[in-house]
Amino acid sequence: MKKAIPFFIDIDKENIPAYTESIAMNYGWMWKIPLQHRYGCGYVYDSDFISNEDAKKEIEKFLGFEPDYPKVDPFLFNPGCYKEIWKGNCLAVGLASAFVEPLEATSIFQTVVMLRSFFANKHHIFNRNNKYIENFNKAYLKNTEEVMDFIYLHYMTDKNNNDFWKNFTVNNEMPDTLKEKINIIQNSILHDNDHIGVFSSNSYYRVSSGLDLLNKKTIKKIMSSHDLVNLKDYIHG
Repeated sequence: MKKAIPFFIDIDKENIPAYTESIAMNYGWMWKIPLQHRYGCGYVYDSDFISNEDAKKEIEKFLGFEPDYPKVDPFLFNPGCYKEIWKGNCLAVGLASAFVEPLEATSIFQTVVMLRSFFANKHHIFNRNNKYIENFNKAYLKNTEEVMDFIYLHYMTDKNNNDFWKNFTVNNEMPDTLKEKINIIQNSILHDNDHIGVFSSNSYYRVSSGLDLLNKKTIKKIMSSHDLVNLKDYIHG
């Protein structure tokens, strides 16, 4: 993805949902995040396939009205990250360190995780323990790669209505680490101890359930023989 158009829409303040919606569009995704006073939304898309004007038209056709655009032009971004965010006496935090794409608020999440880790051992900040700094950078890079896995998972839809969706997994190879998780999800039950990362197994199940990637028969069979985990929310139907 290269561009995103943010916008706001009204919310029913008496019935605020406790979840974020990720809605597959023709050339990317719409995010819809409930706040106490409005929805924060946006369309993140590949501008190689659709113009800015047509992206706005698609938003308005989907909503049935023109939303409030706080920004005249879409914002552009170049996905990537630094391999070393802690160098000498400097730490690159938040958007200064990396950006994947504005879906599921992973940038905010990663920033919180990073700061918690940084201040967890305050004496290393002043002692300049090079090995600790090296391990910190490695952990950050691993977490960022998992963010990429989690975002990639969203694109495993059954949409094939245009070249963007037909060729997405061809043009963008699935990371091996995500392949391992998908294999477990489709053939067994994914537990938090199956991988060490920033996202819980529940996060993967939420997205996988929405994409109909779960093998519900296998999950029901395992649940009936072992009282391992409560997955009732994902296997109805």
